[in-house]
Amino acid sequence: MSLAELTDARLLARAIRWMLTDPRAADRAFNITNGDPFRWSRLWPRLAAYFGLPCGQVRPLRLATWMADKEPVWQRVRARHGLAPRRLSELAPWDFADFALGFEYDVVSSTTRAREAGFHDVLDTEAMLLGQLDAYREARLLP
Repeated sequence: MSLAELTDARLLARAIRWMLTDPRAADRAFNITNGDPFRWSRLWPRLAAYFGLPCGQVRPLRLATWMADKEPVWQRVRARHGLAPRRLSELAPWDFADFALGFEYDVVSSTTRAREAGFHDVLDTEAMLLGQLDAYREARLLP
């Protein structure tokens, strides 16, 4: 499984503010990522545990195709858990998920230039994802 990186919007906002205000960043381009490359294969068990589910084996498939007929299932889940009235397609962009999860090669961006210029912020990707799931639960978007 390949290495991947994510960038949290809050971290990116801090980086943009830094780029706009720190003279060391003037007229320069930077890669900004959370700073902790990971493998989805190692993260899936943690995400499954969050929902109290066992983690199965990785099965490569196109989510946009697999999820195309799952709206009725989602509506039953939504009703059973008293979730906000949202269509599944409003909550999950399956084509983007296919893109983001489909890399068969490492996607790791060097953030050395940003660190050398003074931006040192990092964010734990697992904690970020679990925090976003917590926020979706609080908003009654996920059970």
